[in-house]
Formats: sequence, C-alpha cells, structure tokens
Amino acid sequence: MLVLVAIVALRQIGIETTSLLAVVGAAGLAIGLALQGTLSNIAAGIMLLWLRPFHVGDFIEVAGRSGAVEQVSLFTCQLRTYDGLFLMMPNSSIWNTALTNYTRNGGRLVSVNVAVPAAVDLDQTRQRLLEVAARTPSTLHDPPPAVFVDNVAAGAMVLNLRVWTEPQGAGAVERTIVEAIKRALETLGEKFTPTQIVRQTPPDSDPSRYLEAREPVHLA
Repeated sequence: MLVLVAIVALRQIGIETTSLLAVVGAAGLAIGLALQGTLSNIAAGIMLLWLRPFHVGDFIEVAGRSGAVEQVSLFTCQLRTYDGLFLMMPNSSIWNTALTNYTRNGGRLVSVNVAVPAAVDLDQTRQRLLEVAARTPSTLHDPPPAVFVDNVAAGAMVLNLRVWTEPQGAGAVERTIVEAIKRALETLGEKFTPTQIVRQTPPDSDPSRYLEAREPVHLA
C-alpha cells in the first residue's frame, strides 16, 4: 500500500511512473512465486484451525508419518513420534492428503481370532473369552464384548472376540489381550489350549464392521 501511494504521489507531481510500475509488478510477481509454498501453508493452516480435524494431544497418521500433535500453527504442525522424535510437517502436506485420527472418536475396535479344537465346549469357551474381555483394563462395556464362531474347519473351531476400548488404551489392550486369552483357556484344561491366536482388523468386506462402527457413537 505504501508503494502504491508513493507512485500515485509521484504521478501527481508530474513524474513519469510507467517504468516504475513495471518494476514493481515484476518484483511482486517474483515475490509471489517465491512465497507460493509459504502462502499455501498459511491457507492450509487456516483451514486446519477452522475445521479442526485434530486437536493437540491427538495421535494422527498423515502422508506416511504418524505422531501425537503437540502444536498447530499457521505454517506447520509439530508432532511427537511414537519413539519420542520431533517431527515438523508443513500444513500443505497435511491438508492435501488423507488423514487418520486414532484418538478422536470415543472407541476403538480390537478383534482377535482364537482357534481351538472343534470338540471343546463352545459355551464354556465363549464365557471364558468374555471374562478375559471384562477383566482387561480400558475395555468398554457399551457396546459389550461379543464372541461368535467365525468358522469350523479341519478339526478346529475359530472364534472371534471383539471388544471396544478407550482410544488411549487400545495399544495396551492389543499388547496384553493375546497372552490373557492363552492363559485363561489353558486353565480350563489341556483340550482347551488354543492352537492359534491372531489379532486382526475386520476386512472392509465384513458387513459387521460397518454396522458395529455405528454402535459407539454416543461415547465421549
């Protein structure tokens, strides 16, 4: 604005400013091109601050990197990785790609497949798996844990245990529930010893994944 006012003032006193306007225009274009990346970061930062896809403290994954959000500014976002490293990401790289927020919603689904001999008592096995889910810290009771027979083949029966957990406690549940299931079933007797325990995420083709994702919407 000061430059434009000066040019207008010079014209009023009779000084030719055509060449000066050309120089100012070229300089403005060069500055704009030089600041293109910076301006895109500012625009992306404004959108992130307005739409709030994540908050400080959330654990996110974006552009192949992941970490806990420590600061959100107009130019960059500062993250702390799982192993304690400092990560600074330009806002434009965050805004222009898909983002996963692991802690925004009220619950996380943990799914475990447990293979046991087909001859074991189904009700007893199911009850023991539900007891493991109830004793595991950070698991939620609404929606309640569920156990169902996934398949029976080659003399083995595969049961699927699904529990909803608090977002911040999902990692601890995933690390402890497999061992807890093994120990709990072994206490029932040798014939209940599981042949395989696999933690997995239900595939996109599983219709129960779509339906169950709507059950915990009331969680805070």
